[in-house]
Amino acid sequence: MIDAKSAVKFAREYIQSIQDLLDNPLKNMRLEEVELSEDSQYWMVTLGYDKPAKPRDLYNMSLNAPQ
Repeated sequence: MIDAKSAVKFAREYIQSIQDLLDNPLKNMRLEEVELSEDSQYWMVTLGYDKPAKPRDLYNMSLNAPQ
């Protein structure tokens, strides 16, 4: 079995390898959690990232604003 550090490395490499399939590039990827499965056979790695904000439509916001 691989160690936790290697599992995180492989998870990051995998996510980076499929970025072209995603709508937006991942920004500020970070490690959220690493947990060993109950049967001690697998590492469960959770990675987080910042989702790009959609530009606000100021025209529509002004139409919906209280008068």
